[in-house]
Amino acid sequence: MNGPYVTTDHQPVSWKDEHPDRTKTLAQWDVARVHHYVIRSAQHYIEKMQRRVDIREAGIGMGLFIHCDRNDHYDPTLPEQTDPMMVGLHRIQQQVNLALLNETVENHRLVAPPASARNSLAAWAHNRFSAHIFQTVHDTTLCYEKGTGRLCHVNNPAADPRVEPLLAIAATLWPNMIFLTTPDMIQPLFTSHDPRVSTVLSFKLERCDDNRVGFRNPITGLLTCFLKSDNLKDTMAGNRSRLQEWEKLEMKSILEPLPADISNLFRTLDYVSAPSSLYPITDPYKTADIFAAAVSLQLPEDFALWRAMHILSNVSWMQRHNPLSV
Repeated sequence: MNGPYVTTDHQPVSWKDEHPDRTKTLAQWDVARVHHYVIRSAQHYIEKMQRRVDIREAGIGMGLFIHCDRNDHYDPTLPEQTDPMMVGLHRIQQQVNLALLNETVENHRLVAPPASARNSLAAWAHNRFSAHIFQTVHDTTLCYEKGTGRLCHVNNPAADPRVEPLLAIAATLWPNMIFLTTPDMIQPLFTSHDPRVSTVLSFKLERCDDNRVGFRNPITGLLTCFLKSDNLKDTMAGNRSRLQEWEKLEMKSILEPLPADISNLFRTLDYVSAPSSLYPITDPYKTADIFAAAVSLQLPEDFALWRAMHILSNVSWMQRHNPLSV
């Protein structure tokens, strides 16, 4: 191989004049590591177990594979492989969201007297909703990719057949919160480094001195960065810890009123504190997604208390520690 050679401490290698293929100094082994690959892949290990009676009789199962599987090289899965899975993943999450909603309603009926439910609802009587769009520092509009639901941002969404602008909904009694959805609330939405796949994604708004805002994920606690890329699948990353220029958005109001069906569905927000009054539900699955989006906005300690009060099961994509991401 041609080109410069350096030692492990990044110093240029000196070669012998009489033997140009040998170095003047001894080889450095301080960071050397001998790789003995007991396993190559999970499939290879399973085939190996089928051949080797000693491994089977040892009763270690997949334990040897897990012990030897270092996987210390960053090898992200391509969006082209993961994006088609999101519809199926949403079906699973939505079913669990619906079960969570039903469980909350039933348990609230048992623990809360009717008067407390009426008092809770009275406080929400003046809740008002408004629609917004968001623009990034790159003068792009927050959108979603048609067909996949991956969040992205583009310069001119009206001229780009691949995308559709997101509908961002704010509620007066949910200050500094935003709910992202689509105009028909059918397409499941998702973004990188976020365990949620839903027709409604909620974020906390981080206010800046220049009247711009940032999106903070209520599950991971991290901020969303809006990257500059020609590839729709690489324009957003929800893994930032600091609010800088590329994490800031300008929030613009849409003058047209919300469609009545969307506005009625988002009345679900009025019932989070009194879920037993929510029924009858006209669209249970969309209602469940809105309910889960609202519940996830609670602080970790409040969420834990809320779960305990309503005697609820755990939901993996609402866990505040080591969440799954896509």
